[in-house]
Amino acid sequence: MPILPKGVFRARHSERGPWYRFLPLDESAELVQIDRGISVDGEFSVLSRLFAAADPYVSLLYVPLSEQDDAHFDREFRDVFGVSITSVSLDSSCTRFPDKISKALALPRETDELVLHSVAKNVAAMPNYYEKIYISPNGRRLHIADRKVGPTV
Repeated sequence: MPILPKGVFRARHSERGPWYRFLPLDESAELVQIDRGISVDGEFSVLSRLFAAADPYVSLLYVPLSEQDDAHFDREFRDVFGVSITSVSLDSSCTRFPDKISKALALPRETDELVLHSVAKNVAAMPNYYEKIYISPNGRRLHIADRKVGPTV
């Protein structure tokens, strides 16, 4: 199924949000935010918001937005910054989308839907970025990764 991301916004700011619980930031830290709209096979849309500490990742703001359309951020962190992402944790919640998210996804106000929260960590288990992914209503099933379970005693 074709997944077509397109960079739509990026900024440097110091807003507080859920990312502060996950990223190693002090009170005065600035963030890099990169938003991408994603079309999933033309069936439905997703909005991805990536947050990382501006120091040392501020150069993400200077890459042409069109070059971030298909960026695989795990690879970009490795190739550009020498940081290997070794684990990504995912959590989900059902929540009412903020009005500007609903507008960006062309949804009615007060849409309740699925949000994924992703934290990418490096080999030292330190978080490098937080990503919040708003998934618009659709008929697809979301498969959460399988895991092996050892025998019980």
